[in-house]
Amino acid sequence: MIGKIAVAALISIMTMSSYALERSGPEMSLDRLASESDDIFVGNVVNKKASFYQQNIYTQYTLQVEQPMKGRYGKGETVVVNQAGGTLQSPPIAQHPIGSPEMFHGERVALFLKQPLPRTPAEQKRNPDPAGVLSSPQIVGFNQGKFTVVHDKQSDRDVVFRFNPEQNGILYSDKMMQQVAQAVATRQIKTTSQSLLLTNDPASPLYKKDPLEATSQDAAALQQGSAQGAAFDKKTAGNVTEIPIQDLASFEAQVNAAVNR
Repeated sequence: MIGKIAVAALISIMTMSSYALERSGPEMSLDRLASESDDIFVGNVVNKKASFYQQNIYTQYTLQVEQPMKGRYGKGETVVVNQAGGTLQSPPIAQHPIGSPEMFHGERVALFLKQPLPRTPAEQKRNPDPAGVLSSPQIVGFNQGKFTVVHDKQSDRDVVFRFNPEQNGILYSDKMMQQVAQAVATRQIKTTSQSLLLTNDPASPLYKKDPLEATSQDAAALQQGSAQGAAFDKKTAGNVTEIPIQDLASFEAQVNAAVNR
């Protein structure tokens, strides 16, 4: 009984603390994402590990850079990113701060990262950081700075999209996000091809237009499908989700143009 009470209390504490991390404010334009980022790249999640840090769960992601677009990391280099939130196996507790991006092992992503300010020796002594949480780069704009990349089987091209589970009324899990990625790759979820982000370039046809959310207001759910891939559960989801996608080459060209402006 004591163990159950302790776990329940811990869940309560963690749930309350997660609200402090909720993102607020307007959507960030592509130019703002690019200008506020120290590093931008397409890469692959090769490892992830969740652990406690100051009564909260953080997940350490190890990524391998595939295509650098800005910053210090070269192709093939390893990048370690610590993000708030994650799932522990023992004890079986999960924490998902609103707006905090999460990734699954094997996911291919485009990330916009901000490096932390250097910590003084006094700060390091006062607040040790053995897990590297405080010295880790952070994803800019919370979930605005993380995109998923998949190979679209219909066009035989790589495409990029952004799916924020909480905006669809879904609690994040690796299995759910893997199914979303598979469903986008096989067009089992309705998709529209268009630019994903607002741009500040006056010459662009997207100038001053509202940024596109790669989500829908309709709740969506996915279930594991057959060997052909994940199937979309219309009975649970209600209306079919429509997810904007963009050709990866076009996305990279827009990012590179924003970086060089």
